[in-house]
Amino acid sequence: MLKQLLVLFLFIAAHLATAQSLPGSGNNLTFNGYSQYVNCGTADRGIVNTLTVEAWVKTISYEGQFAVTKYSNSFFSESGFEFGTVQGRAAIYGRAGKGNYFTSGLSTTVVSDGRWHHIAGQVEQNVWRIYVDGVLENSNTYAYSGGDLRTPEPMTIGTYTYLTNFYFQGDIDEVRVWRTARSTADIQQNMCRKFATAPADLVAYYRFDQSSGLTATDQGSQPTNGTLVGFAGSPWHPSGAALGDASTSLYQASLATGARVALATATGDSAVASLVSAQTRGVQLYAVDSPPSIAAGAGAAANYVGVFTVGTGNIPTFTLRLHPLGGANCRTAQQRPANDQGWSALTTTTVNNSLLSSSLSYRGEYILLGSAAAPLTIAGDSAVCAGATGRLVATTTGATSYRWSTGATTATLSGLGPGTYTVTASFANGCTATAQATIRQARSYAPTISGDSVLCAGAAGRLQASAAGPVAYLWNTGATTASIAVSQAGTYTVTATSPAGCPQQASYRVRVAPNPTVSITGDAGLCAGSTGRLTATASSAATYRWSTGATTAGIAVTQPGTYTVTATSAAGCVGQAAFQVQLLATAPLSISGDTVLCAGGSGHLAATSAGATGYRWSTGANTASIAVSQAGTYTVTASFANGCTSTAQVRVRALALPTVAIGGDSVLCPGATAQLVTFVGNAASPLTYRWNTGATTASLPVTQAGTYTVTVTNATGCAQQASYRVRGALAAPTFTLGADTTLCDGESLTLRGPAGAGLRYLWSDGSTNQLLRVTAAGSYSLRVSSQCGTTQAARTVAPRNCLLVPNIITPNNDKQNDLFAVQGLAGSDWSLDIYNRWGRPVLHTDSYRNDWGSEAAAGMYYVLLRRASTGYSYKGWVEVVR
Repeated sequence: MLKQLLVLFLFIAAHLATAQSLPGSGNNLTFNGYSQYVNCGTADRGIVNTLTVEAWVKTISYEGQFAVTKYSNSFFSESGFEFGTVQGRAAIYGRAGKGNYFTSGLSTTVVSDGRWHHIAGQVEQNVWRIYVDGVLENSNTYAYSGGDLRTPEPMTIGTYTYLTNFYFQGDIDEVRVWRTARSTADIQQNMCRKFATAPADLVAYYRFDQSSGLTATDQGSQPTNGTLVGFAGSPWHPSGAALGDASTSLYQASLATGARVALATATGDSAVASLVSAQTRGVQLYAVDSPPSIAAGAGAAANYVGVFTVGTGNIPTFTLRLHPLGGANCRTAQQRPANDQGWSALTTTTVNNSLLSSSLSYRGEYILLGSAAAPLTIAGDSAVCAGATGRLVATTTGATSYRWSTGATTATLSGLGPGTYTVTASFANGCTATAQATIRQARSYAPTISGDSVLCAGAAGRLQASAAGPVAYLWNTGATTASIAVSQAGTYTVTATSPAGCPQQASYRVRVAPNPTVSITGDAGLCAGSTGRLTATASSAATYRWSTGATTAGIAVTQPGTYTVTATSAAGCVGQAAFQVQLLATAPLSISGDTVLCAGGSGHLAATSAGATGYRWSTGANTASIAVSQAGTYTVTASFANGCTSTAQVRVRALALPTVAIGGDSVLCPGATAQLVTFVGNAASPLTYRWNTGATTASLPVTQAGTYTVTVTNATGCAQQASYRVRGALAAPTFTLGADTTLCDGESLTLRGPAGAGLRYLWSDGSTNQLLRVTAAGSYSLRVSSQCGTTQAARTVAPRNCLLVPNIITPNNDKQNDLFAVQGLAGSDWSLDIYNRWGRPVLHTDSYRNDWGSEAAAGMYYVLLRRASTGYSYKGWVEVVR
């Protein structure tokens, strides 16, 4: 069984009921399904493209029927809404001036079950939604904007004026039309509650609470009373809709184990619905703050409550607790299914001064009967200290006797320890009243003392008392604060008294410890850049802290100044000492000399300092001056008579040599002039050039083979050389491949190019050798290239028929002319077709081997000899003679 986790309690001190003429759901209209409806006028009431329409309905009709419509679909207008049921399910349809018919889709709940249901249709711009009993059950979103629901057609309840087959059959109550899209919470919170005054956005509000006449009063913010059409006599009937003056609800979004929904009436009586079954989707609890139209039993209260559950599958069940303001004693309750039915007894049990009824189902309305006994109260001690006793006194009006849970029968009970005590008072009318009081063990809180348990000589400390609860403090020094200052050894005691007057004590011992005696030894003079050492010594010291932040007994020092150390003993007592360190003087040290070198060059550095007794360089040299040939950082240390040293450093840079390269023609053809060009990088201008020919330009024309060298010097005087070799080359030779010739099929011919060092060959077939073997007719060319040019020659080889085809054979096995043997038939790719004189094929082969004829009959034969690789073809006759 699904219970509720969230507790929602809404207390309403008083409800305004002046706007409803009948209690609860009042009256409703019953529509016959074929001729009755309410005409509510043509006003649009400020609705443009957003609305919410609500109604309570009860029907058993499965046919399509309209509860509320304002709709037009004509040549001049296509807009508005149709709200009702189709196939027993709720839906809203309509048009928004976009040429299409829109819908929310059908609800999942079947509402044609003969029960009351709250249905709500909604249009929010391009979103159409349908709700049943406060639950959103379907919606559709369409791709349009700026819709318009306004139409000159009248709003009607119970039909669509232009269609006679959509009349509503059943009951309708509490029709509301809003010009806004109400949220799900808005719908749930107000569906079971009538409005005393219509909000501004509730533009049409038909409560149907009239008792006579053929006019439906509109209590909306833009009212237009409706005219009943097709009705006669007095059509108003008691409604069974779940409606009251106030309501509260819980739905599945808040459903969880252990929750309940609660509500109070205007007179202070309250009701709680809990233990709602698992199939419940929501539960509504409402209150009616006036007597019911159908009277309940004698002594009925002037108000009552109702429960309406929303479920799936089986009917939801719940437990109801009715709590009378004056208690449940001498009270009973009655129930009824709805406002249009009579009352009957409700079976209850009394639990915690309330009437409890379990396993109630679906919905109902509930009213209290009778009146309570006079109130019974208990006065006296609510708490006692450990070892003490208390006293309780029962008080009421008109009681004839008392009985306590201890068995005592007096109004006053004394000598009581901690516990819960119950008293029952009996009255002359047979009723009883019960009250209960608890005497608790008065709390006392044990104090604790924290603070300085050891005082250093001449110092003061502090003690702090604390307790787990509120207490008043009193020290044996007379102080009444939680914290006190102490300066003497001894035992300190504090008493903590709770608000109930129960005291507890704690004590704390304080002793006095001596302060450490501290001294510092170490280096009193310090050379610049050197490190000295100081060491602290103290009696009974456990830790040290120097003015530098160090916490060791000894520290290294690199700067002159006053150094202070604080020594702390194990008891936390401290002593201090100070030590002065002075800086020993030295003369300045400088380095002069060559700080810039050309790569591969050398220079000198010299160290100078007045009063220096010696020098040592980072190279290992111990002279004042050194030679340098490498880039880098050079350091020199000068020594002085007072033991101090001074260090200086200089950086020597090596300037990179320019990068030099020569480009140009490396091959010199006969009679030609080559041009050499110098390429220089990594060099600052201006640059100077000198060739081994004596030229001083960046480029050099040459007419002789040989090696050429240039020297380039940059702006810093650093020079670099480069060389370039120019080779002489021969011109390409003039040649011939020979005169054009012919070639028999199967023969080959070798073509030869000219010989010579450094020559390159390219034949017309792409080969690059000096010689070319030719096996087929064609035109052949050779291109010969040297570094100084190209020459070319060609030769044509024509095909020549070299075959000898016999025209007679004598296959008589004499080894002479026995076969059809073709002379000059080289290769295996010859095809042969032979036909007799009637054109019938005698032989076909793709690889003829001169092997036909030995079995051939005498006669004339047609011969077709072909070679696909060369395109050769021979046609003729051969005679076989036997």
